[in-house]
Amino acid sequence: MNLKLNQMKKFEQYIKEVKEQLTYNTSDDYKDNHVTYLYSNEQIDDNLEYFKESMKFGLSPYKALLFFQDHLEENVELIKFEISNQLYKSTNIVDLSDLGNEIGFTIGKYLRKNKLGFEPDDFISGIKHGISLIDGTHDKQ
Repeated sequence: MNLKLNQMKKFEQYIKEVKEQLTYNTSDDYKDNHVTYLYSNEQIDDNLEYFKESMKFGLSPYKALLFFQDHLEENVELIKFEISNQLYKSTNIVDLSDLGNEIGFTIGKYLRKNKLGFEPDDFISGIKHGISLIDGTHDKQ
């Protein structure tokens, strides 16, 4: 119970530090000396899961805000970053099935029906295409 309470307090502090870097929450003096972001408190509150993941991956509040627009746009750069972190943290990958599971776990959070480039079949087609270029079946499809 103490561990969970401690984690909640750390996350509350993390969010406080995120919001302190928003343009509308800072003084003119702070803005003159630091980078600030034009997001609203509501945008932060609506995306707490993103900030939980950012904190879990060890991103500072500044870095989380730096990548926040990518998250809002479902940018591929953020997905690549998350896959890299997920694979780095994984200790139980022994074959391609395990590797695919870890990648799928991350990719799954970004899949969107009817959004070109972010549908489940888009990722699977990309994998198949890459394999076909290597195994010589590309021109036969």
